Amino acid sequence: MSHRFKISDRALARAIGVSAPRVSDLFNCRHGSPSLREFIALCQVFNLNPASRLEQALQLSRQTEEQKSRAAKLDQVAAHPEDFDIATLPDSNEAMERETPRD
Repeated sequence: MSHRFKISDRALARAIGVSAPRVSDLFNCRHGSPSLREFIALCQVFNLNPASRLEQALQLSRQTEEQKSRAAKLDQVAAHPEDFDIATLPDSNEAMERETPRD
């Protein structure tokens, strides 16, 4: 469930003990990640559990790494399909299926 908070950068800056430009930088992903103190202060202001948020971030990070790994493997197969030949089993019904009329 998403909540919208209406708070100015200046008011939020005062609440977490940083400058208004730092708040802007945090929300625009500039000049580094929040410090642990900033992160905990933000969680308190927005009534969030810091431990739960960190666990969610770790899970998302793991999923992202797994997706990147899968994508890299697919890219490798696409770039060099000859390295990934797949042996097929003989089809004992092949001749019969070839002669079967299709509608």
